Amino acid sequence: MRISDKNSQKNRLCQPRQSGSLPKVLACLLCAAFLLLALAGCLADVQMTEPEEMPPVTTADPTQTSETAASDDDQEQDTAPSDPYLQRPSQPGGTLRLWWPLEEGAAHPLLAQSRSAQAVFSLVFEGLFTVMDDQTLKPGLADTMSDPADAAQVILHLKRGTSFHHGENVTAHDAATCIAYILDHPEQSPFAAGLRSITGVTAEDDYTLILELSEPDPWLAYQLTFPVLPAAYLDLAADALIPGTGLFSMREWSDDQTLLLTKAKPTDDPSELREIRVRTYADLRAALTGFSSDEIDLVFLDAELYQLYRPRTSLRFRTFSGERQIFLSYNTDTDAFLSSEPRFLALKYLVSQVFYQDLYHALGETAQVPLSIRTGLLEGHMPDLLTVIESFQPQAWEDTDHVLTLIRPEQDAARSMIADEIGHILEQAGISWQDRPLTAADFTEAVLSGTYDLALMEAVLPAAPDPGWLYLSELDRRLDRHDIKPDDQEGETARQSTGLAFADYHYWQNNLRQMWRNRSPQQLMDGESLALLLSNTAARAPWDILVIRHEAILYNERIIGVSRPNRFRPYEGIEDLWVWSTR
Repeated sequence: MRISDKNSQKNRLCQPRQSGSLPKVLACLLCAAFLLLALAGCLADVQMTEPEEMPPVTTADPTQTSETAASDDDQEQDTAPSDPYLQRPSQPGGTLRLWWPLEEGAAHPLLAQSRSAQAVFSLVFEGLFTVMDDQTLKPGLADTMSDPADAAQVILHLKRGTSFHHGENVTAHDAATCIAYILDHPEQSPFAAGLRSITGVTAEDDYTLILELSEPDPWLAYQLTFPVLPAAYLDLAADALIPGTGLFSMREWSDDQTLLLTKAKPTDDPSELREIRVRTYADLRAALTGFSSDEIDLVFLDAELYQLYRPRTSLRFRTFSGERQIFLSYNTDTDAFLSSEPRFLALKYLVSQVFYQDLYHALGETAQVPLSIRTGLLEGHMPDLLTVIESFQPQAWEDTDHVLTLIRPEQDAARSMIADEIGHILEQAGISWQDRPLTAADFTEAVLSGTYDLALMEAVLPAAPDPGWLYLSELDRRLDRHDIKPDDQEGETARQSTGLAFADYHYWQNNLRQMWRNRSPQQLMDGESLALLLSNTAARAPWDILVIRHEAILYNERIIGVSRPNRFRPYEGIEDLWVWSTR
């Protein structure tokens, strides 16, 4: 991508720029305590029973339960002050050991695909904006930005005086060059898809960035979270020490591709975390083997591995709502059994009435709409689609010989669990059904051809708190890679998934469309009105959002304290941990 820079120098992209206590008695007691806990951990190997056996993991305390009974989304850590894992000593701690995967481009902040690598880079680099846990935006390197919902040109001003770790100021040219680099690597960079509306970028001066868009984009700021690097460092070798602006800086690479990070601006607090060592493993499973062998201290578990570990271990977890959402699709296509509105409403009411009784599920947070209840848009108001469905006065399920067919991908433990739960709801109501697990290819074909009544599907939530993403947009880029891959059948996928309009569904879709397409996120309606609008849309939609799946940070016995992870920044708050040194 070509960028325009009114103040650029000819050789700017060619060369890097040059920059200008606890008492001993307490320590002994802690040491003895941890030796005893470590001995207990050696006797607490976890046995896995999955077909593909997971690496065995030990924990210092086999009685220590997960730090959140359900999730940290609904409660703070009410751990007793006597909990040894929260008593942070005032003496210096050791080096925190993390991991990242061995993959092409993993060492480049703008090309790293894995979430573990991206989490590591979030400690070193900042974006123009940061997405907070409640999906509100916080300025990072940016200071102000014009409303991207109003025009196809956006003017963004950077904060003045912010410098990289090597002392050079962060400029608009750096940000512009990073955007151009991302868009020039659409297949390699995970940030490219979010920036595709940008057609031109100009560094007007050192602190003013002008973005040209193909069309107004109200959620653009949620895509400007990529790491900002100095322009001169974009094309350096994979083992380059790239300056950032984050809490930690790159210190050195070892021969085995282990990266040492050090606190960029250490304070006078002797107990602060000052060193992080990042080791390379083939994948997450290999990293978990390293965790069990005391090679690393902390692991970010995605939804799949969290589900496998948590029920079988007593390890220390910090749980949070992740990015993957499971929903139940009703086949309401023409000539389908559920194309009858009374049948559809009766079944939807039956399933929803039981499934949403609790806020939390074994897999994560139950969700009546495709937004976490933590989102700032709802302002604490709870959508209530059941009340809306009740206003339709749904009829009782008719006596029929039809056997409902529920399809799901085989080898998917999460959807297998939910299939059993949906089946139990149907059986309790006297409804005949059959569970039909399918290969990934057959599942895709069944959804596209409409040869099902119910389908358990999974989608990846967008970063922006777009209240209408599932109801207004096609599902091509939202679905998990194991589900539908529309390619040339994009329109067909949307048609099959959306189905017919029940009870003026399109009217409420249009309300959502008008609400967010023509207005800025900062000008959206109040949370109560938005919850009401989403309740009406969700009640009429041919699917039920079921669960936003949990993810977690897994700690070993060397860690004291808890961090504050979320799906945007799994390593948030990691600097507040204290690590018991074995040296």
